Amino acid sequence: MEFIHEDRFEVHSIEAITTESGRRYKVPNGEMLESITTALGNQPGKKEGLMKWRRRVGEDEANRISRKASGRGTAVHSIIEDYLNNKEDPCKDRMPDAVAMFKQLQPILDKSISKVYMQEAPLWSYKYRLAGRVDCIADIKGKLSVVDFKTSMKIKKREWVKDYFLQTAAYSHMIEEMYGDTVDQTVIFIAVEDRDPQIFVGDPHTDIQDSFFQERIDQ
Repeated sequence: MEFIHEDRFEVHSIEAITTESGRRYKVPNGEMLESITTALGNQPGKKEGLMKWRRRVGEDEANRISRKASGRGTAVHSIIEDYLNNKEDPCKDRMPDAVAMFKQLQPILDKSISKVYMQEAPLWSYKYRLAGRVDCIADIKGKLSVVDFKTSMKIKKREWVKDYFLQTAAYSHMIEEMYGDTVDQTVIFIAVEDRDPQIFVGDPHTDIQDSFFQERIDQ
């Protein structure tokens, strides 16, 4: 499979800076904008929920699970990026469990993605004072789509992944704010350990109406 690439959007550069309160990005006008993932993680109740989970499973086990999830997620993302860039052997010298999870998604990617516009590209919004790096902007079955790749140890219910829809809605708005293009949909591919992958499709124009975004305007 060889993916078609088109330079539809000019790719800019931004500087990532890690602070005690999370990641921020220095954008071209000099402003420091909060990372969308940091902002979502700082929502009321998020940190409390994480601490409750860590107490329940124990610090050592929580650290082990977090390290495994982070390393595997990064590896799967890297394989997918190389694959969509038409690299000859994207799985070479990769972690076996990451390769297995990629192989779950590979036939779905082949059927779904018709054209790739950007990968790991920096985006930002002055309106919502947010920035981040989008996994992929692509045509999926003829629709301009913000694409996000996730990994999971278990099957997710749609109501459990609200933050995924908020994250991709933010990227969709950033595309519209920066380039004037309207994103048709958001698509979240989740590779699940030892299970079939999941696909969630969202409406960015509905998700951007969430109170999370309105509160950022009101700040």
